[in-house]
Amino acid sequence: LFAGLKIAALQSLLGVIVAEFVSPTRGLGYLILTGQTQSQPVIMFSAVVAVALIGLSIYGVVELVERQFIFWSGE
Repeated sequence: LFAGLKIAALQSLLGVIVAEFVSPTRGLGYLILTGQTQSQPVIMFSAVVAVALIGLSIYGVVELVERQFIFWSGE
């Protein structure tokens, strides 16, 4: 159950970024596209790092919830 939740949480983040690619008006997808088209790698890579940090934090929260509910696994 929690393995699927981890995958689904990260896939939903990916879906949000792709949706911002399709209709870019604001958000991290917009910053990535803007940085790419205007040749501003600092903006582009900072947005990519922000997406990575958000993904890691979402994964960490799901991991903490899993440890609270499945305390007998011994990990």
